Amino acid sequence: MVRAFLPGLVVGFLVAVAPSCGRPCTAANCLGCCNANGVCAPGVSPNACGTNGAECAVCQACTNGVCEGPLGGGQGGGTSAGGGNGGGSAALETRLRVFVTSAAYDGNLGGLMGADALCASAAKAANKGGTWKAFLSSPTEDAITRMADVGPWHQELRDGSLTKTFNNKANLTTAPLATLYVDEQGGGSSFSPPLYWSGTLQTGLRSPSTCGGWTLSSRTEVGTRGNGGLWSSASAPSCDSTESIVCFEQSRDPRPGPLPTSRKRVFVTSVAYTGNLGGLAGADGLCTNAAMAANKGGTWKAFLSSPTEDAITRMADVGPWHQELRDGSLVKTFNNKANLTAAPLATLYVDEQGGGSSFSPPLYWSGTLQTGLRSRSTCGGWTLSSRTEGGTRGSGGLWSSASAPSCDSMESIVCFEQ
Repeated sequence: MVRAFLPGLVVGFLVAVAPSCGRPCTAANCLGCCNANGVCAPGVSPNACGTNGAECAVCQACTNGVCEGPLGGGQGGGTSAGGGNGGGSAALETRLRVFVTSAAYDGNLGGLMGADALCASAAKAANKGGTWKAFLSSPTEDAITRMADVGPWHQELRDGSLTKTFNNKANLTTAPLATLYVDEQGGGSSFSPPLYWSGTLQTGLRSPSTCGGWTLSSRTEVGTRGNGGLWSSASAPSCDSTESIVCFEQSRDPRPGPLPTSRKRVFVTSVAYTGNLGGLAGADGLCTNAAMAANKGGTWKAFLSSPTEDAITRMADVGPWHQELRDGSLVKTFNNKANLTAAPLATLYVDEQGGGSSFSPPLYWSGTLQTGLRSRSTCGGWTLSSRTEGGTRGSGGLWSSASAPSCDSMESIVCFEQ
């Protein structure tokens, strides 16, 4: 009789207790359920707050200090604290998101469709799910007409908290409710709001400056841009400038998938090399040797492009990848393969032994653009150490594409566990 009573007591406690607001436990990172302390816990019953990522985040949002129910309602027929499957869930369904891309681009975005694709890729890298569009005008289309009236839109911070930024579509023609600065990964600084392409006046209508419908990167063409405080229309730089894009969620579908449970590692070699690495195979061998010396085990590849192969295609989609410190703690650095084309979640600086300094991140060979595709500078496919040849390199914060030194320079390599 006691055994029969206990499961019901546990379930009742999980449902009844009031969850805390703004916690990091969400459906995107918890395969069980989120308990009252914001900790990911095994699901006790489908009628509790959820199992296997279903109704995982009971306190997904917070309004005036009050927790509200799970986004999109539940899938288990249960009742959740703060709204359950009723009105609270329906209200949260309209809480869509907005972000500024962490990557910057010149004025040739591939047109409006290309810009939308960049937004979708950034959202995928952050495991956000959803359908996205860039807030941009072209010579024939106004940004405001491209947006679905599905607000309010919120900026989503790393801890899962939401900052309401626009009430509705009409609000897009006025000042935002909060400075626009959060990127797809939930980072950014409100003290230095980013600049972004808009091609749009404060009215939401097209300006005369749109870099030829976002197909030109010429110094002689200009494109209107905005910033986090002035919103859509701030200035008109030349189209060879690099700016971010503002991305608005149009629908919560598709839902974000659960992150992989495997934890792979990434490190920067403690040893530096010239551009003659013995080709891609030689560089992979250097990564393997470094991992063996640190007793890491695993299978490793160097994040490098050659004249015939892109770094991104060499990587298995087996993330998330973490940097492993000497004390065994892990720093999540990339969510997944798509995240390798965006800014890392944390500065890349830890070597194979778990050391390194985040205050002086290393430089490393990459031969790769921010897109994950090959650059024109790869030291002859990593077979040359000549002063007259160049190889693209990255740094811990700028990730893959930072500069192109001569191939007799000494740089590290970034190694990803496969």
